Amino acid sequence: MPETKKQTIDRLQREVERLRALLSAATQRQNATYRVYGPEQDVHIARLTVLDDIIGNPRRLHAVTLCTAEQFDYILHGYTAWIKEHGDMTLFWDDDIRVSDPGNRSKMYIRHSLLLALMRKKGGSTQEELAAMFGVDQSNINRSLAASNHILSEVLPTAHKMTQLIREVDTLMGLKKIIPPDPATGKVAVVLDGTHVPVDRSGDKDRRKADYSGKKKAFTFNTNVLTDTRKRILWISGTTSGSTHDLTLLREDPPDLGILTRIMSDDDTPERDRPALYVDKGYQGISGYYPGATVRQPARRRPNSDKQTGGLTEGELALNKEINGTRVVVEHAIGMIKRYRITTRPFWGTPEELNEELNIISGLVNLNLDWDRIKEENKSL
Repeated sequence: MPETKKQTIDRLQREVERLRALLSAATQRQNATYRVYGPEQDVHIARLTVLDDIIGNPRRLHAVTLCTAEQFDYILHGYTAWIKEHGDMTLFWDDDIRVSDPGNRSKMYIRHSLLLALMRKKGGSTQEELAAMFGVDQSNINRSLAASNHILSEVLPTAHKMTQLIREVDTLMGLKKIIPPDPATGKVAVVLDGTHVPVDRSGDKDRRKADYSGKKKAFTFNTNVLTDTRKRILWISGTTSGSTHDLTLLREDPPDLGILTRIMSDDDTPERDRPALYVDKGYQGISGYYPGATVRQPARRRPNSDKQTGGLTEGELALNKEINGTRVVVEHAIGMIKRYRITTRPFWGTPEELNEELNIISGLVNLNLDWDRIKEENKSL
């Protein structure tokens, strides 16, 4: 028998009361779990739940950070350990840290601050967009990102750390343990190339002229990148204006790689010990800067020559194919950097700030490439 109108209303009221009771109980549990960011509790608990849902869902986590759940946990372990070791909890809190200190600003959970930093790099979102997403004001986002970048540069296997590791080696045999030999020659092999990151059009005429890249037909910043044949990023140069040529940047900011640089710069280096240096056609004349290296560079097309062959002999074409087959690893490494949209969207900041971002992203790239080894070495974590 169909229920009457009164029975329907009574049933719906009971359902509403049941749902209210469930919501109240859930809110009490969440309040026991979370502390809100600000002292005025202006961030709803639901927002914190969403952030933890992202961290707890491997697919969502990878979508916004390009990290697997295991990689995120590994970074978070080092990130948290660094913060607690240095006693720097001004911007963070954790379960075993006091909720607030006198004069303290709004705090973020450590895991959420790491998520914020990685999302900034993956998505390239502005600080205002992140502030709206995380429910804090833009100034807190700025402070948190600055602190997170410093910590990540200490925790990740960045290009700067790889450079320091190479500097500590004093023998060619030790160098080969860090940089794998070239399969074609059996020598230590490195690959060099430049990468441009778009920037906003400056209001200053001189700045615009300096930033404009004739190669990219856009306003950019330029950085040189050095990798090994496994795509690991070993060194990045300083970042400069887009009009600076790759070779000019190399001359103004050469890599300081200890024994590797000394060997490549010494014309008396024996042939068997000479590292292989792979570069593209833009680095014409680089052998004059590194007479102790075996520079492997594709042959250039001859002017007014056949469009298909460029006037090159079959031997030169075959050699170009072989060189480019090895040199492509640096293009792959740069491609992995460009997966982080902060490097593909117009960058708002100084060359120094971009260089810091590139260094941290190089650490994320190296972490991903060496993940199997790192995971094996850190089974106990």
